[in-house]
Amino acid sequence: MPPTLLDRALAARAGRDIEGARALFAEALRASPNDPAIWQAYADLLEYELGDFEGARAALLEVERLSPPGVDLQYRLAQLEIWTGRLDDATPRLQGILAALDAGATGAVSRADVHATLGDLRRWDGDRL
Repeated sequence: MPPTLLDRALAARAGRDIEGARALFAEALRASPNDPAIWQAYADLLEYELGDFEGARAALLEVERLSPPGVDLQYRLAQLEIWTGRLDDATPRLQGILAALDAGATGAVSRADVHATLGDLRRWDGDRL
């Protein structure tokens, strides 16, 4: 079976052909715009290889739209919202993660991670505990 567009995009990224990977991701997304795995991998390229936090956030919002909810995705979105100055979006998202964890959701993110991030937000906002 020949490699998929996603396979080729991931191989280009692994081979450090970032522009080639970007072009292959664009082609893959045109062919399969409702595939959350492609959006996820594209977000990884944008965030980790290109430092494009706005683009990564937009791609992860597509993952959120197309996938079941998960605390790890929500935490990554909250981080990107913080890094792009969307503190008013990050705070309720982080509070939602705590509620989801209280309700039994599981993931790599811990309550301590979320509380630490909320504490940082409060400190950056000038609040003192």
